[in-house]
Amino acid sequence: MDGQRDENGHGTHVAGIIRAVAPDAHIVSLKAMGADGSGSTSSVIAAIEWATEHRLAWNIKIINVSLGHPVTISAKDDPLVQAVERAVAAGLVVVTSAGNLGKTAD
Repeated sequence: MDGQRDENGHGTHVAGIIRAVAPDAHIVSLKAMGADGSGSTSSVIAAIEWATEHRLAWNIKIINVSLGHPVTISAKDDPLVQAVERAVAAGLVVVTSAGNLGKTAD
């Protein structure tokens, strides 16, 4: 995860909003997507797991996940949902975007 660049600007935009409303916030940037905005679910899961494992050392309290992810399986079987649930069980607040790709009929 390379936190050096944000080629698409979305993460920087979100961090800017956070900085505006919480100027004393400490932001830990984890880059899980590629320069063109594409990426894998496993990279996002790895970032969530890193934040969960390092929450005490880095004083991480909130994880923001702003990306599109298609609904292809039930939430109970989705590895991304399971990673988020582990983070919440560890005491983190996880904020996600919604509505990017719709929902399944069920």
